[in-house]
Amino acid sequence: MNHAEQLSDLISKHETRAEKLRALQTLLADDPELMVELRQILFPAPPPAPKRIEQVTAFLRKKSEWQTAREIAQGTGLPRNTVNFLLFASKKRGLFESKMQGPKQKVWKLKAVDDGIIRLKKPVKDARKRA
Repeated sequence: MNHAEQLSDLISKHETRAEKLRALQTLLADDPELMVELRQILFPAPPPAPKRIEQVTAFLRKKSEWQTAREIAQGTGLPRNTVNFLLFASKKRGLFESKMQGPKQKVWKLKAVDDGIIRLKKPVKDARKRA
């Protein structure tokens, strides 16, 4: 196939595509809402992923024994840094209790709660502020 034949094939391909685009342009001019509907059909919104804290608490609820951060990361599929943040530094760190198991191994589990509500301790009032 020489260059002239290749160019004529390319031109016919683009002309066919231009015809299709003109047909779409006519459809969208007649019904502008069609584009919104097509976008929803072709590109649906992904379902919301479970929150990371929910993944960790569900994993620990399923496991009754103490777990290391590495085991939690492997069990939930979350990165180790994320698990460490949730256990050590997040606002939800009060959900977990830990203990040292050996000189360098910290293990975690959910805090036991009787009624399902985690209650925070009341702050102790400083006696010096009253005086």
